[in-house]
Amino acid sequence: MVAPLVLVWSCLVTSAVDAPTGGAAVTPRASTAVRRSPPLVAVRRAKPGIATVDTSRSVVRWRGTKFGGRSAHAGIVRVRHGWLQYDASRAQLLGGAIELDMRTIAVTDMPVAEADARQKLTRHLLAAEFFDVTRFPVARFDIDRVRAHGGNLVRLDGRLTLRGVTRPFAFEATVWSFEPTLLRATARATLDRMHWGVAFRGSRITNDLVDDEISLEFDVTARVDQGRGDR
Repeated sequence: MVAPLVLVWSCLVTSAVDAPTGGAAVTPRASTAVRRSPPLVAVRRAKPGIATVDTSRSVVRWRGTKFGGRSAHAGIVRVRHGWLQYDASRAQLLGGAIELDMRTIAVTDMPVAEADARQKLTRHLLAAEFFDVTRFPVARFDIDRVRAHGGNLVRLDGRLTLRGVTRPFAFEATVWSFEPTLLRATARATLDRMHWGVAFRGSRITNDLVDDEISLEFDVTARVDQGRGDR
């Protein structure tokens, strides 16, 4: 009886041998080579970029009112340190933090001729009855979440630490440029000073004269750190 032939698909067959005349059939040899799957290629995602805030080109402007908005004062506070995390490929801000040097609070709306009045107001803002900069020289805003609001407008959700108190703080910002080495953003925000304990001590009447809300305008320029990764 002739032995049954074993059929092997062409992908496994190296050769097929015909049986000689009058002899028994010879079973074809299967390939001993192992067919391997193509190697997996690791896809490397680009690391987010880091831009360090240029303190010489960044500032926060403030404006406070009293008597229900009938009178106001304005000034600046300098940025002490900061960094922004971003995705340059999508021109997207991802996070960051900014620190303010509260000892640099200055009044800018009073004329030079009123130097004494300007100095008195500045001392009052720096003193323990208001921002208490001797005990709390730094204010800090940490960005926890960035949500796109169309175009170059984003909403920043984070935490503001002021006068030793940390509370949620959110506002909208406009990202103006994502250049290869430069990033610039501006924002307007309003904070209720009473939520951070910025109040006259033991004087409810004085607190009532000064409005609770303080308007802030951020103008931040940051420079890209070449070759640096996440912080």
